[in-house]
Amino acid sequence: MICACLASSYGGFCVREREGEHSKSCCRGVLYDNRYQKCCLGALHPLTGPHYTTCCGKVTYNPSSQICCPDKKVRHKLFGEETACCGQEVYKKTKYGCCGGHVYDPDYYVCCHSLLKRRDHGSKTGCCDHSTYNQATHVCCSGVIHPKSYDWFTRCCGSKTYDYRHSICCGDWYVKERTYQRDSACCGSEVYNFRNQTCCKDKVLEKALGDDAQPECCGDKLIDSRRYSCCGETPHLTDKSSSRICCDGQLNDRVFGSHSSCCRSVVYDSRYSQCCNGVLHFRSHETHAKKCCGGNLYSPDHQLCCKHCRNLHPELPEAHSDVPETGHDD
Repeated sequence: MICACLASSYGGFCVREREGEHSKSCCRGVLYDNRYQKCCLGALHPLTGPHYTTCCGKVTYNPSSQICCPDKKVRHKLFGEETACCGQEVYKKTKYGCCGGHVYDPDYYVCCHSLLKRRDHGSKTGCCDHSTYNQATHVCCSGVIHPKSYDWFTRCCGSKTYDYRHSICCGDWYVKERTYQRDSACCGSEVYNFRNQTCCKDKVLEKALGDDAQPECCGDKLIDSRRYSCCGETPHLTDKSSSRICCDGQLNDRVFGSHSSCCRSVVYDSRYSQCCNGVLHFRSHETHAKKCCGGNLYSPDHQLCCKHCRNLHPELPEAHSDVPETGHDD
């Protein structure tokens, strides 16, 4: 079976002609009947029973009595719905924990970056990098343990501590005085009053657009979002009388008036063309409108859009697309 076009296959998508009423699903571009088969990571498996309906890697399993572990191995649910995986074994997750592939008792141990440590401080034991500390009396700041010198008002700023009542941390590094008390906020390394000022790209600006305005940053400028939009970092009018359109962060002329649309950075006439993920096509005027399949068009009434298609062109590298698909594919 030949893919509808090179562009759609190369983007990870391909178009397939439906083969009868039961050709409802794709498996890496291969059509199959999902009543009798299951697609697992591009491999087709017969449905051996009514319960083996879920994939674990490239095999199917029964989720009511089995569990799929991160190593893509199927194991039995020895503890029912409380079963979880840990390394190469299963455990009861409501009673035990998993740390670095080892099952442990959380009443006596804590897991610090996949290393087991004893609960030296009981329920107050916390992790700071690979060490433990008492969370009631100390605080962990970027892997450094400090005493709570300011009691409950002790906060971290990078690896240092400060008094939250009188200071503010800017940029996770600079401790600054709360010049405007509770109305203080950071703009880069500068403190400003967020009640009557705003911060755009580390630049402090006055809120001077009026009480009924809806201020919004556009680069280092402040705009009223009721009337303006931001294209890249350039403000532009958004009402219907605007002669410009923003395409892919660039302002362009509406050369087709109200019918102007964007196909990435290109302006096109939406009456006569259709854009599929950056590829322009002549608009079809068939009874049933065509839809996008990657960068190509297809007819949903007699075709399927498949994703993760196998590479039909060996001279080209395998491609994996993050473009949203519109067809059916397992």
